Formats: sequence, C-alpha cells, structure tokens
Amino acid sequence: MNKPVLKHYARALFEVAKDSKAIDKTLADVNHICDVLVANKELDSFLDSRMVSSEEKNLILDKVFKDSIQSSTLSFLKIVTRKHLSKGFSQIRNSYVHYYNDLNNIKEGIIYSSFVLKEDAVKKITDIFSEKYQKQVVFRTVIDKRIIAGMKIYIDDTMFDYSVDTKINTIKDRLLYKKSL
Repeated sequence: MNKPVLKHYARALFEVAKDSKAIDKTLADVNHICDVLVANKELDSFLDSRMVSSEEKNLILDKVFKDSIQSSTLSFLKIVTRKHLSKGFSQIRNSYVHYYNDLNNIKEGIIYSSFVLKEDAVKKITDIFSEKYQKQVVFRTVIDKRIIAGMKIYIDDTMFDYSVDTKINTIKDRLLYKKSL
C-alpha cells in the first residue's frame, strides 16, 4: 500500500472534518469503520476485490454504515473503496489520529512491560511524561514477556529503557570491555 497516498487521503478527510467542525465525530467514524473491517474479513476482501463493481460496493457500504457514520465519512469511504485503497484504511485511521493529536496537543506512547501495570503506576508515568513534553501524553500498555523486569517506554521515535535486561547487558558489556583492556 502506498503510505504517502494514504496519508494524503487522511489529511483530506481531516481538513474536511475540521472545516465542518466534526473532527471528533469523524474520529469516532473512522474508528468504527476500522473495527467493522477488522471484525469482518469477508467485507474487507469484498471491498478490495476488483471483480466487484463500485456500484455493488456502494450498496453494501450503505447497508453497513449508513445509520452508524456521518454521510461525509461514508462518501469518503466510498472514494477510498473506488480507488482500491480499502486495505489501507487502518493506515488512514492512524494518520487521522496523528493529525487529531497534533491539533489537540496530545502525544501517544507505548509502555512495554513484562506484567500488567497498575492504573496508578500508568497515571504516574503519564504525569511525568506529560510534564516533560508539555503535552498531554496518552499511553497504550503492551505485555512483552521478553522483558525480565521493568519497562520500555516509546514516545515518537524515542525509547526510554528502564528494563532490568538492558541494565544487565550494560553491566556485562562494561565488564567485558574492562577485561579486554
């Protein structure tokens, strides 16, 4: 899938939503569409098929989404489907969320840990990084059994590594370096 083209479509959707003051509703629409496409692989394949006419696809899209999303978002989805880009809709969603977050001064991050973090621990981490970046930081937590203990935090392209396995490897590297001298 051509990522720059998908970003262009996401930007166009975002600008239309901004002009019509429907950014939040469009975000909900885009999330709903992604949820439906993920849950219904047959629909996703149907929309991606070049053997099915645009008219047939539009009829199905109307049946599935007409009562659950805005007409502007439905029209956008029909354009994306006609251009055979429906398989990239999750990337369109991700780009839309990025534009949404930029507008609302929000940063997204991921916390990887070997165990489920308590809610108050995530709140403390969120507060620390929100203060550091002077933006609201929203974290998604992921369990990664490869981490011995501690956590790794990713925000944008930056990793904050507070894991025991990395500290052990650092000590090992230092000892091996001193031994080689």
